Amino acid sequence: MADINWNPPALVFMFDGGLYCPDCASEIEHDLIGQGLAMCQGSDDSNTWPVSFSARDGETDTPDHCSTMDCQRFLGRRLTDDGIEYVKESVFNDLDQYGAIGPVVQGWLDYYGINLESIDGYYGVDGIDLASAVGIESETEGK
Repeated sequence: MADINWNPPALVFMFDGGLYCPDCASEIEHDLIGQGLAMCQGSDDSNTWPVSFSARDGETDTPDHCSTMDCQRFLGRRLTDDGIEYVKESVFNDLDQYGAIGPVVQGWLDYYGINLESIDGYYGVDGIDLASAVGIESETEGK
């Protein structure tokens, strides 16, 4: 995965079931025009042409990144309560799977202002930090 651009755009584009940053949506539009589909330009049907909306509109149950695999730009949409829980659960998943909080989950924690102390179960018996107790550090710690 490429380095993630953590600066969310003001506009997000929906196309064919995916969400895209403005740069990738522009590339999709260019490709569609090259395929002779310019007549779809300006369509409000996101299955035929990228449709823009404000990144601040609505909420999502998971943090969104651009659907282009080489891009993965963070889209910064607001999270529902379920979305906040998803990020918190991702902390435990990273710790269980990798032994550290990875850069993507750390980026979500930072962007959404989620404190590790607010995550039930992150701190163990007598307030001992479970990650520290087993010698685990965040991959982004000290950077």
